[in-house]
Amino acid sequence: MAKEATPSELTEQMFAAVGRAITQWSFVEYELCKLLAVGIGGAVYEKTMTRPFIESWTAIWLFYAVENWRSRLQLVDGALTAHLHQATCADELKAEWATLSDKANDLARKRNKLAHWFVLPAQRTGTGADYEPIAPARLCPPYGSPSYYQATRLTNPKKQALTEKQVNELATAFHALERKVRDFTHKVARTQELRDRHVRLALDRLILDGRLDPPVLEALERALSSLEE
Repeated sequence: MAKEATPSELTEQMFAAVGRAITQWSFVEYELCKLLAVGIGGAVYEKTMTRPFIESWTAIWLFYAVENWRSRLQLVDGALTAHLHQATCADELKAEWATLSDKANDLARKRNKLAHWFVLPAQRTGTGADYEPIAPARLCPPYGSPSYYQATRLTNPKKQALTEKQVNELATAFHALERKVRDFTHKVARTQELRDRHVRLALDRLILDGRLDPPVLEALERALSSLEE
């Protein structure tokens, strides 16, 4: 018969579950950094690569310079909207992004519970032969906080607490969102119409720079004309 976990062990398991879930959310945010990088023109998709190379240093700085979640998501949304402007594929990609954005907002609210609620340790009640089964550790809003009163106004506060199983389910949901954002970023980065637009802008910059030799300049102008056909 397996040895029953002690209250201390169950409490440590909850701490580990919360830490794992919060870390998993940080991966979601990093994938959004890469999507921001694509939106501001920092992705190059090569035919020999299964995934785009994304230069994301500028995007990372911009994203993490913004401290609150809503503004971060608005930053990504604005960059993506500008990137898709007048593209024939815009409607499809915007619809897909709207679904992802709504899901991210929903999970961000749940992530806030992980960051701001506290772990109520597992415990027994009674003594000796009167010991009752261990009450598992739970994640609860701080007693007396606005979230506590919101959670307890109409229902039993214990039912509003998160169990270890629910915390682990959130970590799984965060991981699934991370993968969906990554796949969407790669889809946008390898969309041919958007890639051609990026190439045109790069060629325009080289031509306007005015420091290229005439033969090279002519070759670039021919390449630009072929993209516009």
